[in-house]
Amino acid sequence: MKKLNALAGQEFDHSENSLIDNSVPTMSSLEMVDYINADRKSKAGAEGLKFPCKQYRKLEH
Repeated sequence: MKKLNALAGQEFDHSENSLIDNSVPTMSSLEMVDYINADRKSKAGAEGLKFPCKQYRKLEH
């Protein structure tokens, strides 16, 4: 099976302005862990589960 690329054969020219600048992180790794844990805690609470639990485990850095 051949994989298709959305841009294959379209010969788009990409300017530097259209590319995302990944040189400056928007979130530190510790902030990312806190963000993920807060999201998991929210989801667990919405389902009536305690956090952490088997389905929503606590991520540690």
